[in-house]
Amino acid sequence: MYFNRKFLSDIEAYLTIKKLGKENFQEVLRQEQEAFDKPMEYASYEEVVGALLDAITEMEDENFGLHLGEEFSLAATGHVDQMMKYSPSLDDAFGAAAAFSKMISDAMDNELKVDEDSYSVHFTLNPNWAIQAEQAIKQVLDLTMVCALKSLSRLTNKTYYPLELNFQYSKPKKIQEYYRIFNCRVNFSQPHSSIIFRRHYFDDPIETKNLGLLQSLQEKAAVELTKIKEEDNLISEVKKLILSDKPQKSQLDSVAERLHITARTLQRKLKDEGTSFKQIDSFISCNLAKSYLRDDYSIEEISYLLGFSESSAFIRAFKTFENQTPNQYRKQLAG
Repeated sequence: MYFNRKFLSDIEAYLTIKKLGKENFQEVLRQEQEAFDKPMEYASYEEVVGALLDAITEMEDENFGLHLGEEFSLAATGHVDQMMKYSPSLDDAFGAAAAFSKMISDAMDNELKVDEDSYSVHFTLNPNWAIQAEQAIKQVLDLTMVCALKSLSRLTNKTYYPLELNFQYSKPKKIQEYYRIFNCRVNFSQPHSSIIFRRHYFDDPIETKNLGLLQSLQEKAAVELTKIKEEDNLISEVKKLILSDKPQKSQLDSVAERLHITARTLQRKLKDEGTSFKQIDSFISCNLAKSYLRDDYSIEEISYLLGFSESSAFIRAFKTFENQTPNQYRKQLAG
């Protein structure tokens, strides 16, 4: 549950340029190069969410992720960008980006889908990221889409636009920036997020390919990835299923059936991992509740979205896990 810590440096550097002006660009660029050269370190979801929400407030920009991606080259994506640059083809470049995306973050899984007319990248949220503040999720998805588009143009030295964009989050109040940047159809409140290109774009060659250097970069990336401790796959799948059931409360028997195991086996396997179905369900509900409270949902709305029969039951459950009521938590956020 992490982001490359360089992403925090990227946010800070971009804010510096926006606040102090482009005359400071060279100094910021030097600092970014120093950050790029440092060994990989990782930041928690909570750190990244905090930095993004602070940046949105400071810049008064609800499209912060779009503009960060459009106007700034990220140090956090540097190693993946290099692997793409030296790949033998665009197919290989985007394949490398998907394969080594966890050098940037484990917030999303990437899947490439190719058919006769289109080439698309689909993004599935890590269930631990999906319960974070909706605004932070939006910024990272927006940034990711812009980076995918920039990668295609950078590698081909041509200006391309997607056929279509799909976002999981609800339609923002202002969407003009999406049309300006992407110049294509944009859909919101979709089951999955994806960016779709015309297939023939990927017939263009990459002029900077270097197979020897690519192999060296991939070997280094593979070593780095072995250092990352990933969450148990079963726990992750249980979280995904609990999230997919919302606003209904998940039942142990139903989740076990969809995992093609018995409820007793699921309980035993979770116990072996030091947790339980109830603990996972409570973790999801509590973190979703905190996300909704940050986004100013009413207590009644949150109770419904989390599958509670009445608001009082939600308030009691929240107080059990947080040692404070939802309204006390909201006041704490306000400072």
